[in-house]
Amino acid sequence: LVLVLLTAPAEPASPVATPARAGWAEFRRELRRSRRSGRPMTLLRTRDAVTPESTQAVDDLDDRSRGLHDHLRLVDRTWVDDGSVYILLPETSRAAADSLVSRLVTVAPELLPGEIRLATFPDDGLTSGALISAVHGASLSEVPTPIRAAVADDEPVVLGEVVEAPLPERAAR
Repeated sequence: LVLVLLTAPAEPASPVATPARAGWAEFRRELRRSRRSGRPMTLLRTRDAVTPESTQAVDDLDDRSRGLHDHLRLVDRTWVDDGSVYILLPETSRAAADSLVSRLVTVAPELLPGEIRLATFPDDGLTSGALISAVHGASLSEVPTPIRAAVADDEPVVLGEVVEAPLPERAAR
């Protein structure tokens, strides 16, 4: 008995736009995976100067999110939330994310208009809150500044100051 199965060639899989709730869940899963493996990941956020309030503006953001997929890997995810398009780039360092942004701005500037910010694990934060804060940067009413413009490449970044303080004494029992 010989069984022959004939099928049409499959279309190459392409990333799909993810609903916001699923996008944030995927972000948290990827962050846990990156912590375990010690591998980098990048969260990128792009936002227009004006917050979309009309249905057409929201549809435009969804279209932009879907349009980004032609330029991303299968493992990358995009979603729209609160007037911003977010892009999750697993296994992506800051240098690779910077290169992707440069390429997208050159090849398809209509997909990334306005403010672009990115945060990389572990460089910009170790927690989801730290990474989200990094991509939101200054309040949206302030003029955005590029993330890398604030510090020269050869300058050390000081995240905090270590202060020595005496430990409290425990009462004897």
